[in-house]
Amino acid sequence: MRERISFNVVQSATDTIVSKITKSRPKPLFLTSGGDYQQQRRAKKLNKFVEGLFFEQKAYVKGAMAMRDGCVFGDGLLHVFPRNERVCFERALPHELFVDELESFYGEPRSLYRVTAVDREILAEQYPDFRDEIMKAPPASPDNTAISRTVSDMVEVREAWHLPSSDKADDGAHCISIEKCCLFEEEWTKRYFPFAVFSWDKRL
Repeated sequence: MRERISFNVVQSATDTIVSKITKSRPKPLFLTSGGDYQQQRRAKKLNKFVEGLFFEQKAYVKGAMAMRDGCVFGDGLLHVFPRNERVCFERALPHELFVDELESFYGEPRSLYRVTAVDREILAEQYPDFRDEIMKAPPASPDNTAISRTVSDMVEVREAWHLPSSDKADDGAHCISIEKCCLFEEEWTKRYFPFAVFSWDKRL
């Protein structure tokens, strides 16, 4: 019987590179070019806003987690989204995201789907108008099968984005749903998906 490996070289190398690279803390900087006093003052306030936002959302902590995910899984993701009129950052795992194979053949899919599990009570608090539907929704399972069971009370939530076909087109869409119920939908006008992506190496 072979002895168990006692030293994880890959983990050690990953932890080292993440620790070294994430020591630097980059951030957006707003500068004016020939701006007047009012524009310069606005730029300073925007810089303070970004500093406060990064501190509130623990951007550098979550960014380090995303980089570690990129080293381990190949892609590290942060989902950037609004909630209660505030900007939020959330770690997302690569296996939560799905695209159509034919549509993404050249690496530029126009539709993206995220499937994740959310606590039932938290979801009901976020969408009080659909509380009854959320409470009746089937529980999520760890591997999306009816065989597995868990002591937590989670609901499978599906979020989807479809990019508009042009700058002037209105065919973009964004929706959040559970089984047999759409919780939220809106027009999606951006030409990109709301994810900050760190890829250690671009894969085929």
